[in-house]
Amino acid sequence: MRTSADAVSRNTSKRIFATILTKGLTAWMAINAMAKPGEGDHALVQGASGGVGNLLARWLRARGITVIGTGSQRKLADLEQAVDHAFAYETVALDEHIRTLAPNGVDIVYELVGATTFATTLGVIRDGGTIAVIGAASGGAAIDETGLSRRGIRLVRGSTGQHVTKDNLQAAADEVFDAWRNGVFGTVSARKYPLPEAQLAHADILERRGDGPTVLVP
Repeated sequence: MRTSADAVSRNTSKRIFATILTKGLTAWMAINAMAKPGEGDHALVQGASGGVGNLLARWLRARGITVIGTGSQRKLADLEQAVDHAFAYETVALDEHIRTLAPNGVDIVYELVGATTFATTLGVIRDGGTIAVIGAASGGAAIDETGLSRRGIRLVRGSTGQHVTKDNLQAAADEVFDAWRNGVFGTVSARKYPLPEAQLAHADILERRGDGPTVLVP
C-alpha cells in the first residue's frame, strides 16, 4: 500500500521532503505520544520560533488548541503567524502575561529550550498539567521532580526514536505529510548547503545565522 509520504516523495523535491519529515515526526511525537491535548486546552510551546516548535505550534492550533508561543525577539513577527499569542523570551513579567490568558495555568507545556525558560514553565503550568521535555537548546534544566509530583504535574521526556517506532512510523509519516499538504505547516523552506560546505552549515547553526532548517545536498 502506498502512503501519503510515498506520494509526496514522488511529487515534492527531496529538499522539502527532508525538511519536513524529521521535524514533523518530532512534532507528531509531542502531540500523540508525549502529551495529548484536548480541544479547548491551553498549550505553551517554549521555542515556537524554531523548526520543530513552529510545526508543533501550528499543528496544535489546527487541532483547536489555544497556543501560546515563545521565541526570539527577531522572529516574533513570524511567530505571530503560528500561534494565538506570541511572546519574546525576554518579555518582562512573562508569567503574568501568560496567566492572564490562562488564569488557572496552561494544561501542557512543550519545552524545547530548557534551562533559560524552565522557570517560566514552572510558573505557568497548572497543577495536574503536563510538561513534555522535547529539547534543551539552552542546556538541560535542573528539575525538582519531587516538587512536580506534589503538584500532580506529569513530566514526560523522550526522543523521537523512542516514540516513533517501526510499528507506527508509517502512520505517523502519513499524518505529517497530510498536515503539510493541507497547509497546516504554512510555507516550509530550508537553507541549502552543498555537502562540502557542511562545516560552514554547522557554524551557521551554532551562531544562529539565518532562519529555518538546514539541508545538505550532494
